[in-house]
Amino acid sequence: MTLSKESTEFLDNLRVYLFASGKNEQEVDSIVSELEDHLREAESKGKNIQHIIGSSPKEYMEQLAKELDFDYVAAMKYVPMAIIGFLAFVILGDALRFEIDYSWFELVGYPVVALLLIAVTMGTFKFLAGRQWKRGKQMALLTGLGIFNIGAFLLLIFLSDKFGTPVFVLNQTGQWIVIAISAILLIGIAILIKMWLPIVLPMALYGPEVILKWSFLQEWLKWDDVMITFVGSLIGYAILFVYFIVQIRLLNKKEERSS
Repeated sequence: MTLSKESTEFLDNLRVYLFASGKNEQEVDSIVSELEDHLREAESKGKNIQHIIGSSPKEYMEQLAKELDFDYVAAMKYVPMAIIGFLAFVILGDALRFEIDYSWFELVGYPVVALLLIAVTMGTFKFLAGRQWKRGKQMALLTGLGIFNIGAFLLLIFLSDKFGTPVFVLNQTGQWIVIAISAILLIGIAILIKMWLPIVLPMALYGPEVILKWSFLQEWLKWDDVMITFVGSLIGYAILFVYFIVQIRLLNKKEERSS
């Protein structure tokens, strides 16, 4: 029997909430699977989700989170991986533009911003998972999260340009080495977490700009660097949009087959 849309959404939100709370992946999978069986049984008898979890999904999630221990082993594994991946992604973009000339603001600021954005992102997903918001409100909050992330980078760049002096500069050979190391790190992370996103994200966001700059297109189009960056970003976001739509459809089909 296929679960109702309400039950399916709750299970998805519960998984996100527990992961964002730092709980063990295997324990989360076990709890979600067990709860799915209970919900399926209840719905086969004509009962709704409230019969199992009560009237407040958020309180139910909070209670489950309290019963599970924080997974320090996973935190020690995934938090450094997230920081390394984040920095590799940023540095790869700078290297592809041959702009690795960092001030102390950037050398210290990038790791600090990485930690801040990871914490804010995890907190945002946990917040959303615990509330039955409509898609419009969810997208508005996620858009705000994206603006905050971009704003943090822009502030760091502004402070560096205004007050910082480059103290770490690489020549062209050094930047090619950085490109190779960053790419290897991102591919390695993608293999470890079994997701294509660490590879797709830089290819989508940096690839179009690189192609427009390094090919005959720049001479033919007669665009300056600002226009190339703008158009490249638009193409990149369009690629990511299509990628996420495809991933969502594949996930939905997978869930339908397993139901």
